Amino acid sequence: MKRDYNFFYNLLKNKGVPAAVLPYLLAQLAHESANFKDAKIITHNNPSGIVFSGNKNQKNATKGNPLPKKETTTTQYYYAKFNSIDDWANDYLRIINKAPYYAIKSDSIEKYAAALKAGGYYQDTTENYLKGLKIFMAKYASFKPPAVVPILLLFIGAFILYKFL
Repeated sequence: MKRDYNFFYNLLKNKGVPAAVLPYLLAQLAHESANFKDAKIITHNNPSGIVFSGNKNQKNATKGNPLPKKETTTTQYYYAKFNSIDDWANDYLRIINKAPYYAIKSDSIEKYAAALKAGGYYQDTTENYLKGLKIFMAKYASFKPPAVVPILLLFIGAFILYKFL
């Protein structure tokens, strides 16, 4: 299964992420994963670059590949390697729902980026990180979720016509 914008849109929507903030989360995933091309999406089930903490709240994750030293201080950190993409989604939503920052409750991409920074999610400057998020917000601005119901109704209608005519 291809893990792209559409895949993560459906995954996060099914996890109950409010429609108003879905574009922020998806822009973040695109930014963190080189537009959904980073190998860690498959090898680590980790499209957002979550760091392994060993914390009991980080469920079904083990220590994965080390982060490049330039992204860390003197301590070596490692990416979290999740057992499944669902385990990643649960941890990701736990992180962006943390008090007092509650990034998931942001009403703008600027507030979302600031909340992530305040929560220690990234080390870049807010200005630079926000610039990356906005690039992907623009790239996917015209995204429309697949229209499953109209297609299903079309097939049902065709079946009825075939069966009864």
